[in-house]
Amino acid sequence: TFQALGIFAVSLFAQSTIPLLARSFYALHNTKVPFLTGIISEVFNLAAALILSHYYGILGLVWAFSLASVVNMFLLVFILRHKLESLDDKKIISVILKISVSALAAGLVAQLAKYLINPYISLDTFVGVFEQMAFAGGLGLATYCVLARIFNLEEFHYLKKIFSSRIFRLRAPLPEDPTEASGI
Repeated sequence: TFQALGIFAVSLFAQSTIPLLARSFYALHNTKVPFLTGIISEVFNLAAALILSHYYGILGLVWAFSLASVVNMFLLVFILRHKLESLDDKKIISVILKISVSALAAGLVAQLAKYLINPYISLDTFVGVFEQMAFAGGLGLATYCVLARIFNLEEFHYLKKIFSSRIFRLRAPLPEDPTEASGI
């Protein structure tokens, strides 16, 4: 189960981007492109599933789904970019790199933190496993927040303002959405 979840996580960026890209086409009054890219990616999914499941069993099916999601996303991005001529690629790539570096560092810190706390807890109980998860997850989250602040990610500042206004019950209006301000 953990291996399958890890493989699904590899394509999480694509799975979460596909609905946004499809809505972009809907806003352009074009429903055919998302439909056709979905069909192409499902054909790819079936072919990959037949091949990969033969070698990797159930994990081959998971890999096929993840790869098909990435194919679908790239098809949508390629076609949308062709239709709109520009998607502010420099800014998108810059943000993706900053988020990726922050996420990879957070994952590395969380993984190392699991090993640091192991000698002090018992992993034979639910409480011990929970303590390990809370410690490693907390350090990973803290690492991500520090790096997001260092990289000055607009999305991080926007989420921080939303959470602080909800936690402290401030009645201030929500901050402006950074994606609307940048024209994305």
